[in-house]
Amino acid sequence: MSRFLGGLAPGRRILLVAATPLEGQAIARGLSVGLDLAPDPPRSWGPYALTDQIDLVISGPGKVNAAAITALAVKPERHAAVISVGIAGSLPGSGLAVGDVVAANACVYADEGVQTADGFEDLAAMGFPMGPWDGDGSRGGSTLPVAELLLGWMALLTPKLVRIATVSTCSGTDAGAEEVVRRTGAQAEAMEGAAVAHVAALLGVPGGELRAISNTTGERSRQVWNIKAALAALERTISRI
Repeated sequence: MSRFLGGLAPGRRILLVAATPLEGQAIARGLSVGLDLAPDPPRSWGPYALTDQIDLVISGPGKVNAAAITALAVKPERHAAVISVGIAGSLPGSGLAVGDVVAANACVYADEGVQTADGFEDLAAMGFPMGPWDGDGSRGGSTLPVAELLLGWMALLTPKLVRIATVSTCSGTDAGAEEVVRRTGAQAEAMEGAAVAHVAALLGVPGGELRAISNTTGERSRQVWNIKAALAALERTISRI
């Protein structure tokens, strides 16, 4: 693994971006690093140098927090790649179970666009692409592909490579979850990944996403949740670094 990190960019580091202190603590434990992060919204964002090759920053939840803190933390001369790391919900038809760990082969904005009587149009379809990556030849205009070399590294951590949707509003109804799948072709949803990859792309650094499944989506009363199991799975996966 160290040789692969070196091949990714000799002498540089990987920046991990976690939304919450709970996720950050799981990452630190996975790397056998003692790190005391308060459970409340952090006052000090980092980044923390966890090892000689891994930095961590806590962004706060949601796209705006993730984008702003990533932009402040990423140093192209220091970082070979940026990865959004945390928990996610599984989408209908994905076959993903709570405790599974997935890496994004594409990070997809699920709800940047306009809802019309004829259906949803993303920004690319409206003529306002979010960046040069818009329109990847498959589903979803606002899709950020993950660089092949970074994807190869994450495939060493988990064999489950999927499309991950980034949402502003999580899917708490069956219709809402199914709509995210129709729009994006994603198997999981979270709230930060595409924003982190977006900022990384603007700065010329490969971006990606690594998630442990903490819950199902769809009708809220029928959702299955186990954040503790997801964090334990995330910790085990990070330990492979």
